[in-house]
Amino acid sequence: MVNSVPKTLSINLCMSIGASYLLDANLQALTGSTLQLKCPYKVTLSNNLRWDYSKEGSAPVFLSENDFINTITLSPDIYNRLSVSGNHSAGEYHLTIADIRKSDEGKYECSVSMNFESMQLTVIVGPTAVSLDNMTPDNKIPGIEGQDMTIKCTAVGGQPPPDVNLEILGFTYTGTQLAQYTFKPYRDNDDLNVTCKTGYSVIDFFPLTTAAHIHLMPPYRNERKCDGKGSH
Repeated sequence: MVNSVPKTLSINLCMSIGASYLLDANLQALTGSTLQLKCPYKVTLSNNLRWDYSKEGSAPVFLSENDFINTITLSPDIYNRLSVSGNHSAGEYHLTIADIRKSDEGKYECSVSMNFESMQLTVIVGPTAVSLDNMTPDNKIPGIEGQDMTIKCTAVGGQPPPDVNLEILGFTYTGTQLAQYTFKPYRDNDDLNVTCKTGYSVIDFFPLTTAAHIHLMPPYRNERKCDGKGSH
């Protein structure tokens, strides 16, 4: 009889910056992070625990069995990033993948005898930059008092497209790849702080942030010039 826990796969994602996340069986991981896949089944006296990997339309690739990593058919670029953890005396053999790459996307499956558990991994490639439109080198966004002003924040890169959070006037405006807000500023909005960050809400990870403050100019007045000559 195979020992098992309820069929919910526990997945721990440990980011290189030290944060950790608990995700479900349809998981997402950032490039460069370390991912631990916990199999709900345990080794018995008569059955080993095996991990396999496959992409859609391709045959499964053998990764490990108990604490043995497949160094025979896997390339060093793959097997050097794999390790097996857990309390082996209790039958636990969890798979850890270090330095996640885009090529690691696919289905991972652990099995003991006729018991199987699988999950689909999507690898997130984070954005490379975030910027506020019209921001000057001294971190100002110029505007004119009383005239419509659009604050726009854009993320560069990222796959899938990243979330963008624009914080202004005590509110947060969100979008995918970009977020913007249009309003009519008044004098008390001068020097107002604007913050924008980009990342992925699904894993509560926003690595890139930029900030500026609004610099308002007085409204333009078209005044008639006097030529100094009196009328007769």
